[in-house]
Amino acid sequence: MYEITLKSMQLLDPPNHPNQNENWLNDEIINGYVELIKQRYQKEEGHKYNLEFFNTYAYSKLVQLMKVGKIHQFDRILKRKKITELGKYDKIFIPVNLEKSHWLLLVVNISYN
Repeated sequence: MYEITLKSMQLLDPPNHPNQNENWLNDEIINGYVELIKQRYQKEEGHKYNLEFFNTYAYSKLVQLMKVGKIHQFDRILKRKKITELGKYDKIFIPVNLEKSHWLLLVVNISYN
């Protein structure tokens, strides 16, 4: 189970200071939410699909490696997750932070015909 700190959970509360008009979701909250999605898929689908879930750091690392022309080093992340072939998965879930402003969940549907 993925743990979320109290400090991160408080980001979900409405602002309580007059000068604070917004709260931001951090990596910890998003990674926790991805874990909930993962658990829901496993529960509802009964492992019907072969799914892979990445955390928020995977996309950041991928972009960083692309910028310096070392995309091949992303294989280390895949090996740590014991992923030898992405094509064996039906769907891949990747949380993405756009310009430190908006979160989206990229779902790559590999099994789509």
